[in-house]
Amino acid sequence: MEQKNILSEINYHSFRVVYLFLILISIIGLSQIVSAENPDDYIITDSTIPGDYIDSSGSDNLRDYADLPVWIKISMVSGAIISVFCALKYIPVILAGQSQANKKGNRDKIYECICANPGLISVEISELTKINTGTARYHLYLLEKNHEIVSVKTGHKIFYFQNRSLFTKEQIAGIILCRNETTKEILDVIRKKPGASNKLISDIVGIDKSTVHWHIKRLLRAGMVKIKRRGNSVKYFFVEVLS
Repeated sequence: MEQKNILSEINYHSFRVVYLFLILISIIGLSQIVSAENPDDYIITDSTIPGDYIDSSGSDNLRDYADLPVWIKISMVSGAIISVFCALKYIPVILAGQSQANKKGNRDKIYECICANPGLISVEISELTKINTGTARYHLYLLEKNHEIVSVKTGHKIFYFQNRSLFTKEQIAGIILCRNETTKEILDVIRKKPGASNKLISDIVGIDKSTVHWHIKRLLRAGMVKIKRRGNSVKYFFVEVLS
C-alpha cells in the first residue's frame, strides 16, 4: 500500500517536470518567431579569403521571416500555439494532483491525531490538527469508510478511535466515560481508596449521593468498577480496563 503511494508521488513529480519542459520549449519557440522578424539580427557577409565562394542562390541565401513561404509561417505559428495550448490544458491536472496531495496529507494528519488521542470528537480533532471542522469531518467519513477508524456515538457526541480491533468494548466505554470530569474524578477516588462507599465518594468529590450513584452506574456498565456488599453496606472497587 505504501509502495503504491510512493510510486504515485514519483509519477506526479515526473509529470510536473515534463510539463515545465513543454512550457520552456514553447517560450523558446515563440521568442524565435519574434526575433526572426528583425533581419538585422542575422547578417551574412562575403568571405575575405581570396577565391572563396559563397553560394547565395539556394538555402544559404539570406531571407527575412516575411519572405518565408506561407506554409512555413503557418507551421511555425501553429506549432507554437499548439505547444502552449497543450501546456495550458494540463494546468488543471497539475492543480488537481497538488490538491490530492494536500488532501492525503490532511487525512494522514487526522489519522495520526486519533491514534495519539483516542476518543476525540471532530471539533477537538479540528483544533489539534488546525484543519477546518467541515474538512476534518469529510476526512473522518472517508477514514471510517476505509475501516481505518471507528466512531462511537454517545448522546449527541461522536467519538473516534483507531480501528476497533485495537480496543475492547470496555476500553472504548472507559475512554469515553473518562471524558466526563465528574466521572473521571469519582473513578480516581475509587482507584485511590479501594472499598470506598457512596458517602465517602460524595464527601470527597463534593456532590450529592444520587449524582454519585448515577455516575457509578455508568462505570459499572462499562466494567470499570465492581461492587462488594456486606450486609447493608456497599463498597466500590476499581477494575483496570484501559491498560
